Amino acid sequence: MACYDCHSNSTRYPWYANVQPVASWLANHVDEGKRKLNFSNFTSRKIAIQNHKLEEVIEMVRESEMPLASFTWVHRDAILSQGQKDLLINWAQAGMDSLKAHYPADSLVLKRRQ
Repeated sequence: MACYDCHSNSTRYPWYANVQPVASWLANHVDEGKRKLNFSNFTSRKIAIQNHKLEEVIEMVRESEMPLASFTWVHRDAILSQGQKDLLINWAQAGMDSLKAHYPADSLVLKRRQ
């Protein structure tokens, strides 16, 4: 899925990634995407963070906040069909359900910094 292009260490850059100023914009975009969610190191994160990120995936895909509209005008392959959205939402929900089945409820809650 196109999500990996901005949210993993396996980014497949398009040909225009070598053309400035698009190259700088794209590099910043991918770096920011990986800072927010990186599937390449996802399972090494704390359980509460994993659970929270899965919850965010569901919300952002459901609300059509992902993929970003500013990116899809260039990267048309990143536009998700309803079937792809449903698949992604179901995957994230299954991940949350698995965490809930294997870990105590209090370990799934992201603690607020004081």
